[in-house]
Amino acid sequence: MNKEQINKLGFEIFAYCKKFNVPVEYLFEILEDQKVTPMIRGKAMEFNAYLLLESNLPKTVWSVQKLNLNAQPGFYDEDISITHRRTGIILK
Repeated sequence: MNKEQINKLGFEIFAYCKKFNVPVEYLFEILEDQKVTPMIRGKAMEFNAYLLLESNLPKTVWSVQKLNLNAQPGFYDEDISITHRRTGIILK
């Protein structure tokens, strides 16, 4: 990550905090809270799985999407969708 990307990230974090009324001076205490950390780690695992699949499956054969669906009781939680381009078969 270069200096420009780090500065951009800093501005995005600040804008996020402002948008959701998160006190910037307590951001890392909030992120490291024992109730918050497991969810962040779970979301990170979803994105890491997406990145792994997206970078290893041939793009001409497979389409990989990271889903952001609202979980519903009684239904499977769908985080990643993989579509076989030729047949249209979708794996979630």
